[in-house]
Amino acid sequence: MRVHPNLVLLVSFLIVFMSVADGHSAVGSSHDVWTTKNAEGLKAYRQQHYEQAIQLFHDAISSLETDTQPRAQEAITLNNLAAAYEGLNRYDEAELHYLQSLTIVEQIQGPNHPDLVLGLTNLGIFHRKRGRFAQAERLYQRSLTIMEQVLGDSHPHLIPALLDLAHVSQAQKEFERSEKYYKRALKIGKTELPVAHHQTQSIRMQYAELLRHLNRVAEANWLEDQARHDLNAPTQSPLIE
Repeated sequence: MRVHPNLVLLVSFLIVFMSVADGHSAVGSSHDVWTTKNAEGLKAYRQQHYEQAIQLFHDAISSLETDTQPRAQEAITLNNLAAAYEGLNRYDEAELHYLQSLTIVEQIQGPNHPDLVLGLTNLGIFHRKRGRFAQAERLYQRSLTIMEQVLGDSHPHLIPALLDLAHVSQAQKEFERSEKYYKRALKIGKTELPVAHHQTQSIRMQYAELLRHLNRVAEANWLEDQARHDLNAPTQSPLIE
């Protein structure tokens, strides 16, 4: 069974959002109904039963008590609903719900909270798949800025965002900018991750593809050789002598 490409982000987004929901939980039966319907919707989504998932997510939202305050549970389900609409290629509805979800989290947590990161990334992926590279880049950059404020400028968790930015820059033929992101990602990988870490080797191979595109073949070959060398490098024994 083919898994929809947004599934991993969807589940991650749910986990992150639960930290918001813990502080803004509905009480009583409405919360129980929301929990059940949202979980059933996720199950249907994983099985690619997108129409069923959409109905269950709508039921989950309807179960929430009327409240003038923004609700974290609603934000969770709106994100999930967007992914289900995207699974049906109903892109206008998907985009609307991604934006609504992101707006609610921003209302609850403010404009620079880490809980925004995966929502920004989801929407960035959505725009990138539609060929809207400039819009995707703005979202990825905002996500990166938030993570830098929390983690500093050399944490390995920054690598996926840097690679996203490298890809959309390359798609816009902004090759110098793309290379800058690859170089920064590679520097983090080399200094913060083990020598043979798969993520560092992946950065090298992706960076090499850009260099080949620019006819910088010798540099591309060198990066690929470095990746192969590191993969074959001996690892330190865990035993205490």
